[in-house]
Amino acid sequence: MKTKLKYLLMCLTFSLVTATASAKDYDPIIFVHGFIGSTALNWTTMLNRFEDAGYPSNRLYSYTYNTLPGVKNGANILKDKVAEVMAKTGKSKVDIITHSMGGLVTRYYMKKLGGANKVDQLVNIATPHKGTIWAALAPITQATRDMTPGSSLIKSIEGYYPGLNLWSWCDEIVIPNSSANVGNSSSIGCWGHVLSTHSWGVFKKARDFVAP
Repeated sequence: MKTKLKYLLMCLTFSLVTATASAKDYDPIIFVHGFIGSTALNWTTMLNRFEDAGYPSNRLYSYTYNTLPGVKNGANILKDKVAEVMAKTGKSKVDIITHSMGGLVTRYYMKKLGGANKVDQLVNIATPHKGTIWAALAPITQATRDMTPGSSLIKSIEGYYPGLNLWSWCDEIVIPNSSANVGNSSSIGCWGHVLSTHSWGVFKKARDFVAP
């Protein structure tokens, strides 16, 4: 009798643990690429790694948008995407992981378009928060004008650096590299601008920061 009772208690304990694990829910994550980026170019590796880490596919959302019209246009697209994801998942907040100009898009959305109370965690990868001289050398699109150091766009969100900011000390696009090293920041070592989103170390920092 005691053996049977012990067995039943073990089964009950196992069921409770399993139910708790399966009931674990994640905030949906929206991935926002940067200037002339795309889901295929920037996020394929990281999306696969989040799924391998236990995130269901219905909690991972990426999209490709036209970056040339600039940061404000991208922020309005992101605003619609956040509303769409929240409606689809029933969640009241999302996490956002960005690359490059996507960080400026998200900061503008959060500061200027009411997005701050809809974002739980934010990770920016290789974002030129204070601009990059490469954009200043080619001010032929609204996006590059926005990313020029000292632009009106950058000034409009200056000092507002939410989330975790990951930066590389040998980023060939964000010049100076210190432009990405703001607020709560962490070095990812020596990674190229585009390749940074495919780094295991970058994934691990992002995963740990957004973990529930």
